[in-house]
Amino acid sequence: MPPRRLDPQRLLAAVNVQRDALGLGPWRGPLEVGALGAACANAVIATIDAGLEPAREAMRGAVIYSLDLLAARVPGKAVEVRVPPFGAVQAVGGPRHTRGTPPNVIETDSLTWILLAAGRTTWADVMASRAVKASGARADLASYLPLFRSARSGEPGVPVEPGVPVEPGVPDGPGESGGPGEPGRTGEPRGLKVPRGHSERSGPGESGGSGA
Repeated sequence: MPPRRLDPQRLLAAVNVQRDALGLGPWRGPLEVGALGAACANAVIATIDAGLEPAREAMRGAVIYSLDLLAARVPGKAVEVRVPPFGAVQAVGGPRHTRGTPPNVIETDSLTWILLAAGRTTWADVMASRAVKASGARADLASYLPLFRSARSGEPGVPVEPGVPVEPGVPDGPGESGGPGEPGRTGEPRGLKVPRGHSERSGPGESGGSGA
C-alpha cells in the first residue's frame, strides 16, 4: 500500500512544537518532507531521552517517516507493518497479498516502533517482551532494523544503509561536548527513560496507508 503524502507545513509545525518542549529554537533546516520527517524522529527520540511524553503530531511524523523508510528500503507486499493510530505500510519481497487479512502482519505501538527504528531496542527484545505482535512466517524485521541513527542534537538523523551495523546512542559526527539538544554539540549519550504518562500498548489498528 502506498504511503500517504505528508504535508511539509504540518510536519514543520510538529517539529517546532517538539523542539520548543525541549528548549530548542525553531527548526532552521531544510523544509522538504524527508528532512522534516527526520527532524520529527530525532526530536521524538530526544524527548524520550528526557523522560517526557512526545507530542502527538511529532510522533505521527516520526512514525510515518520511519514507515516510509522501511517501505523504500525493503520494497514488497509480503508483510504488512501496522503502527496504530498513525499508519501502516506493506514491505518485504515475496508473495503479494491482495484480499482479506494479510498472511504476514506486524503490529506495535508508536513508542516501540520508534525505538526499533532508531536502534534503541532490538527485535529480539520486543518479541520477548511481547511489545510486538507478529503473525506469519515472514513477519520478522530483524534484518532490516534499525532504519536511522538518531542525532543527539535533535537535528536530522542519518538513514542507515542496509547491512551497515549501528551502535545505538553514538552521536552523529564530531562536535564540542556540551548540553544535549544544542546545535553543533553532541553531548554525552544518555540512557533511555520511559516517558512519564505513556499509555500502554495500542490495540489493533485499521489497515491503511501510512498517515493518520
